[in-house]
Amino acid sequence: HDEGGRWAPRGVAANAIILSHWGRMDAQPHSSSRYMADNWESDWKSSIRAPDGAVWSFEGGSRRMIGHHPCYDPAKDIVVPVFKPPSALTSSPFLRPPGSPS
Repeated sequence: HDEGGRWAPRGVAANAIILSHWGRMDAQPHSSSRYMADNWESDWKSSIRAPDGAVWSFEGGSRRMIGHHPCYDPAKDIVVPVFKPPSALTSSPFLRPPGSPS
């Protein structure tokens, strides 16, 4: 599921181009992650250690940092489809010229 754009802090989400594999545009999105560390609806309040040893602090909790914003904004963000081998797409009607028989 496309949780990455939702985890972005408000300032980043508003000003960056998010590369997404889904383009989720729910009006009131809910996290669909079953892995709690990826669940952006959980309000993380304790400091955690980043891979480089730095400490990340969420003053007021992660929900305050993230705020409420769409996961994907079609006016600026880009959907990058999940890779599939060409053989998986041979029956797709989108690979035939318009008007050709199925």
